[in-house]
Amino acid sequence: IGANGIYTKPSSGKLVLDGILTITDSSTIQNFGVVEIGADGDSTVSLGTAVTVDELTVIESDTLNLSSYNLTVTDTGENGLTVNGTLNALNSLQVIVKDNFVIAITGTYTPSTTGTLILDETLNLSDNRETQATIGIVQIGQGASADITFTTDIIADRLTITANDKLTLPGKKLTITDTGLNGLTINGILDASTADSDIDVNETSLTQSVVLGSSSELKLSSNSIFSSEGGWDGAVGNTFTVASGAKLKFEGGQGTRTVSLDLQTLSSSLDLEFDESVEGTTWDIESAFSCNDLVITDGILKANDKTLTITGDLTVGANGSFTEETSTLTFSNSTGLQTITTGSSNLYNLNLENTTSSGVTFADGFSCYSLTNTQAGTKITFDDESEVVVTNSISITGSELSLISLVSDNAGTQAKFSLSSGGSQSISYVLVTDIDSSDGVKLITQDDEISTTSNASNWGSVYIWTGEVSSDWSNAANWNPGLPSTIHNVIIPTEGVTNNPVLTQAVSVKGISIRSGRSLSLDGNNLTLTGSFTIDQGSTFILNGDETISFGSITNNGLVKYVGTSDVTLPSNIASYTNLEFDESGSLDPTYTL
Repeated sequence: IGANGIYTKPSSGKLVLDGILTITDSSTIQNFGVVEIGADGDSTVSLGTAVTVDELTVIESDTLNLSSYNLTVTDTGENGLTVNGTLNALNSLQVIVKDNFVIAITGTYTPSTTGTLILDETLNLSDNRETQATIGIVQIGQGASADITFTTDIIADRLTITANDKLTLPGKKLTITDTGLNGLTINGILDASTADSDIDVNETSLTQSVVLGSSSELKLSSNSIFSSEGGWDGAVGNTFTVASGAKLKFEGGQGTRTVSLDLQTLSSSLDLEFDESVEGTTWDIESAFSCNDLVITDGILKANDKTLTITGDLTVGANGSFTEETSTLTFSNSTGLQTITTGSSNLYNLNLENTTSSGVTFADGFSCYSLTNTQAGTKITFDDESEVVVTNSISITGSELSLISLVSDNAGTQAKFSLSSGGSQSISYVLVTDIDSSDGVKLITQDDEISTTSNASNWGSVYIWTGEVSSDWSNAANWNPGLPSTIHNVIIPTEGVTNNPVLTQAVSVKGISIRSGRSLSLDGNNLTLTGSFTIDQGSTFILNGDETISFGSITNNGLVKYVGTSDVTLPSNIASYTNLEFDESGSLDPTYTL
């Protein structure tokens, strides 16, 4: 067709191109209608320009070469592009198909290595070849609500779903090859929610093997497996809809893969597995996320400073490794037991938010920076053949009517759970059974009338004065495990004390026991006790006499020594003395009035 030529397609029937020939349209591109390549075999037809058709069929044993030109197949509501013979698109820039695309069992489709196959509007794509091969670089839609369905398994080099467009895999598998560029980019919808729909991205790009745009949506069925060899880039705002049991599996090769899943992209129903295919893989987590099971079979998962929320189990295999950095692992479940198996890895911040009576089980030992559980009525089960060590802080708080249980997995045999020296603790409303904490500081329950222990080592309900750094009562470094408050009982023991305590401000605690050989000086500061005050024989209680002192009860078998600097009236609530001494500390001789 020349530059001024006009071709009017037949209203019915078809244009058959048979033999060795080239079709050229030098006019404003026209539509050739229904076109058939070949009639009885051995035809080779080549494009001399870009060509547009309503339908195109390549007959078995015949060939269509697109050369370096574009082919467009419009949407007529009938068949679109059918390849029974050979379609060679090797050097084409674009093949645009807007109706059903079928590669028959006898067909051969050779895609362009640089051009794009664009599937637009509403169509089905099926590749029926006995040995499937790639269909090249594929684009789903052009941003105008395309609805594409793959009715067979499909292999592509790259695939992009544009915004507002949709690709459906009805129980089929999509495989992306490794071209060294982006693998799978989703800006629209990828619906793999039908059973047995799988996605396998073999692209090994370290950062963008899989890209999810901000308006994208990915749907997976309960038995879907989405595998990725490279990195993952998920923008904020995308949607990840999965049925329970779906799995996202990372199978990287050597090197560091960047994984930015983003908290909004994952569902608590999705299982995550990291399993390197080549030795030396590190997955670098760049965003927070939530998932069901997290499994590290082989390779290194580097969590950095991200928060990972797990509703199922954590399993680190013998060849896997979890690098905690300053990350936070939160275990949250309202229906059943969660199990943490760390292998030889350690954790950083560990938050237990499981609300069931089964709680969380530690299947092995590990070290973590902090451990927190404030879910009343739950349980923490420790492995009796290993040790959990917390290096910085423990916060375990149940309720008065619903204690948190700490138990060994082997009844009657102690499991080890300890807090390192210098660590802080806040423990109350607990039931501790078969727990040995003797490798660290003494663990103190703050409600000694509620919490109970059985076969528990290095547990107590009182705070111990050590005076390790000074005589200042208010310095936490002088106490084990820390500075006592109004709910704590206090002991100033005979042994292990460097400096005797002196108050530097008003103090309120539950109870105090001054043991033999020790002293407590108020130095003019008030003392409030809601429980008992015990002054053992051989101990000394030193005060000016003008302080305000209150207590629930007193046992006074030691020495009470007044060292006032002015006239005072002695406290009336100390009514009985075993040993009493007056020794003014100032230059005046004070008068003490009973």
